[in-house]
Amino acid sequence: VRLPSGLQSIGNRAFYNCAELALADLPAGLRGIGKYAFSGCERLADVVLPDSLICLDKGAFCDCGSLQSIALPDSLSHLEDNIFNGCENLSSVVWPRNLVSIGDSAFNSCEKLSSLTFPDSLISIGDSAFESCSGLRSVAFPAGLDSIGEYAFAWCEKLQSTVLPDGLASLGVRSFCNCKKLTMVTVPESLPEMGGAAFEGCPIQNVPWKEDGIVYWRGKVICADSDIASAVIKDGVTAIADLAFQCCRKLVSVSFPDSLIAIGDHAFEECYSLSEVVLPNSVVSLGRGAFLECANLESVVLSSGLTSIAEETFSECRKLAAINFPDSLVSIGDSAFYKCFQLTSAVLPSGLASIGRDAFARCVRLARVVSSANAQDDAPNALPEGLTSIGHCAFVSCRSLKRMALPANMREVRDFIFVDCLD
Repeated sequence: VRLPSGLQSIGNRAFYNCAELALADLPAGLRGIGKYAFSGCERLADVVLPDSLICLDKGAFCDCGSLQSIALPDSLSHLEDNIFNGCENLSSVVWPRNLVSIGDSAFNSCEKLSSLTFPDSLISIGDSAFESCSGLRSVAFPAGLDSIGEYAFAWCEKLQSTVLPDGLASLGVRSFCNCKKLTMVTVPESLPEMGGAAFEGCPIQNVPWKEDGIVYWRGKVICADSDIASAVIKDGVTAIADLAFQCCRKLVSVSFPDSLIAIGDHAFEECYSLSEVVLPNSVVSLGRGAFLECANLESVVLSSGLTSIAEETFSECRKLAAINFPDSLVSIGDSAFYKCFQLTSAVLPSGLASIGRDAFARCVRLARVVSSANAQDDAPNALPEGLTSIGHCAFVSCRSLKRMALPANMREVRDFIFVDCLD
């Protein structure tokens, strides 16, 4: 297609999925190309962007599988999300001299990109910007780069080494995860924050911030080798990052230091071999889904100062049979104990104020639920008197429950709380 010389803009999806379009002759005065304008033009192999272009919108050339090279004019300072996502044969990019940011998934799955040297002006690289660029072997970052987003270089399976710049302020969650050949990484000591699982699945060697298969950064566990069997977290660590041990399916035991304060979201999700967890009393924060689907987890000792159990924290821990609820506990989140099939008893603290949606749903053997204020063996089932909120379906399909006394000051009983409690 040859577009007229007076044309200044191409609208959103103007040539969307024109699968046979092989050539786009863009006029010299063109100023804008709209969202997904040439997306899905699978045979488009030749595009010259004019120097007049100031707006190249989201997804403009995504899934153009035949595109092999692109020269981005210096008039562009920001590259929007998904611009060249899925351009699997793109092997050469000429960057604008004044480029400031690269958007989310901008070059995701550009499998033929082998080398990247960014301009000195670049400040930020977005989430998944170069994810699954499986042919990428080298990356040169500018000194002024401030942030690298989540999954930015994840699954770049041929990347062997990288040097992060001294000015980097933020390294996102799983930013380099599953870079299977990444053995050498230089991280500046000044980096204030490293996202959880930033180097998960990377065979990094000879760095001072990795010990016994665990990556540490500034008093936090970042990630661990996927085949780790035993984890002794060193003294002084105050936090375990989101996703840090997720899918460490051979992890049998973990020992926490007394310095630990917080465990992040999904930190131990799908650690199938883990059977016991004892949290030190220093822990005050337990993240969402922290032990989700730990299929063989049987016993948990919670910290004495814990005030809340977040949503899905122990969801689908199907062998969980024993857990204490500390007196400090105020809330139990949505689906916190969903499908804990072996759980038979819950002694809830008298100060508990809320139980979330599906919190104990499908705990089919749960027969005893009492308040710590009246926890004798023969005490009848009764929820704590301080309880003011029970979420929808909180005890649905708890088929071993015989009866339940609700608090006297309960003002509202939500839908389906005891549905399918057959007895």
